[in-house]
Amino acid sequence: MYILDLLDSMPQLRLSGAVMKSILWALEELDVPNVPSFGQLRSAQKALAQKINISPSRHESAVGNIFYQNSPEALLALVRYSIFCYRNGIKPTTCRIGQTHWSENP
Repeated sequence: MYILDLLDSMPQLRLSGAVMKSILWALEELDVPNVPSFGQLRSAQKALAQKINISPSRHESAVGNIFYQNSPEALLALVRYSIFCYRNGIKPTTCRIGQTHWSENP
């Protein structure tokens, strides 16, 4: 699910719902195990966004252009947590959103 979320979240290449449904269909046709449904993917993304709680803040440049920026401190904390999980053998790909238990690598 991580790679699907990554593909769907790239700002320079926004995927429509129809394209994401096509990708999910192709994965199912290739007999990839544990392919989520489109609804499951969207609900997992929503739950993950609430759990991580990193939201961009609105800024305006000197010439009046509007842009949004994530907090560097929050992103650094997320990276540090990811490194901690990796070093301690915690496998986030098997994490079930909404549960506090993370499974260990075999």
